[in-house]
Amino acid sequence: MNTTLRTVSVALAAALISPSVLAASASVPGIDFHGYMRAGVGVSGDGSLAEWQKNKIGRLGNESDTYGELELGSEVYKKDDVSFYLDSMVSMVSDGSNDNETTLNDDAQFGLRQLNLQIKGLIPGDPNAVIWGGKRYYQRHDLHIIDTKYWNISGSGAGDRKL
Repeated sequence: MNTTLRTVSVALAAALISPSVLAASASVPGIDFHGYMRAGVGVSGDGSLAEWQKNKIGRLGNESDTYGELELGSEVYKKDDVSFYLDSMVSMVSDGSNDNETTLNDDAQFGLRQLNLQIKGLIPGDPNAVIWGGKRYYQRHDLHIIDTKYWNISGSGAGDRKL
């Protein structure tokens, strides 16, 4: 009975915290905000953390770790048709071994996923062209059900979009 109650509680909490809330994008004047978060709870009979077939089909709900991303961006300069947009993203991953996700004892790790500057309107013949430089976290084509990215061109560099 206790296990059933725990399962129902977890299912109810998951339903209340829907993907539309966790992967939502909000609009604050001047700052673009995007976020993503997933957390899993796996507990064995003796109370220790448990995972089952992580990165396999049906993995959702079988993970005991937590992962989140926070992206902030803003247009930092605009004159005539030229604009500069600064984009950033930090991430956090935790094995869930403590109740307070800290950097002590390797419980949580924080990373800089992206930090780049995007310049639009600099090329006179193509006002929609965007020149960028820095670190980007994008074009991550994956199979969601097994959390495997089969194409990922993220990294540091420079380039153009919409040319």
